[in-house]
Amino acid sequence: MTNVWIGTDLHLWNDRNDQHHIYRSDANLRQLMDQYNKDIQAGDLFIYLGDLYDPGAVDDKRLAQVRTFISSIPAHKVMCKGNRDTQDDSYYLDLGFDEVCDIAIIHSIVLSHKPV
Repeated sequence: MTNVWIGTDLHLWNDRNDQHHIYRSDANLRQLMDQYNKDIQAGDLFIYLGDLYDPGAVDDKRLAQVRTFISSIPAHKVMCKGNRDTQDDSYYLDLGFDEVCDIAIIHSIVLSHKPV
């Protein structure tokens, strides 16, 4: 049976100067990546409901880390863009998502970052 996993609002390296934000730390991101790889299987579906990272806080090195993180998730990956996900769809496909949308509907359940 395929499992459905949902993630949202990681705000990696947020730009709000919040030193207590859990994903300001590269070590915490690696820990999350390890946990995802332990729990999520190749036949699963992973839906991310937006706000992957804060655009003002990501440089080329961190963008490479985001790409590694997303690509390492062994499921089919769907990105529902959030208000901070301002790039075009091809950008998120290049990061490793298999599909990009604003709203996903699965078995009559509406999934979105933004209120609908």
